[in-house]
Amino acid sequence: MTWQEHEYESEPDVARPHFRFGPRLTPTVKVLIILNVIVFVLEVILDRTGFFYYLSVVPAMVFRKLFLWQLVTYMFLHGGVLHIVFNMFALYMFGSDLEAHLGRRRFLQLYFISGIGAGLCHAVASWGSPIPMIGASGAVFGVLVAFAMLFPDRYITLLVFLFPLTLKAKHLVLGFAALEILWVMSASRSGVAHFAHLGGLVFGYAFMKWRYRLALPFAFSQRFSDSLKRRWGWRKPARYKYKPVDVEEFISEEVDPILAKISREGIGSLTRKEKEILKKARSQMK
Repeated sequence: MTWQEHEYESEPDVARPHFRFGPRLTPTVKVLIILNVIVFVLEVILDRTGFFYYLSVVPAMVFRKLFLWQLVTYMFLHGGVLHIVFNMFALYMFGSDLEAHLGRRRFLQLYFISGIGAGLCHAVASWGSPIPMIGASGAVFGVLVAFAMLFPDRYITLLVFLFPLTLKAKHLVLGFAALEILWVMSASRSGVAHFAHLGGLVFGYAFMKWRYRLALPFAFSQRFSDSLKRRWGWRKPARYKYKPVDVEEFISEEVDPILAKISREGIGSLTRKEKEILKKARSQMK
């Protein structure tokens, strides 16, 4: 999987494609990857059976014994090297730009809400099952759909059987969703929690829509407040307000008396307002 985007020069109709392997690794994504790797190492070193039973999503235990923490802890468990490598690679590729755009707090909300929702969907779909389910795929699918919603026309290049396939992010997500739906409808036992993947997509999509809708009342109130200020002339009082005057007139009337005062009494005698005037004069002289 590689990353491709376009950067434009100053001329609007001249474009140069800029190709790079992936985005800059952001702090929260880095911490999540490190935590997943640490837990995976502990899985290998310690008794994996205990890990799977108490920390993975076991539908029979989530509802009957209220092991609700499993809806969070299962995201940090993985069944093998390829499992964790693919999940962490996808988290890096799509999560870094998301964190840079949403911020640390919103990105963590998206990640955990998608992951918890994915675990809940699997537990409901497999009601009463004693088989554990693990992996960060549900959370990663939520990250993927959020990425496609924010950057729908970003090009992603996949290697499919060693052949490159370039798709827009929105088409990639639609393709993944269609495949997951087909797997669920086929009712085949592939050992993959497809309901969890679909749950991650649904909860990630719902989080993004809910986040923007929540911001609408605040945006409306801000526009209403700004319109009132423009209508009635309400303005926040400035600390020091100067009338726009000619530069030479400003220097002769404002700056020269201050310079004369400095020569008579020293710079320590200046008031705050006089210092602000000198500061403004220096900025205008640049």
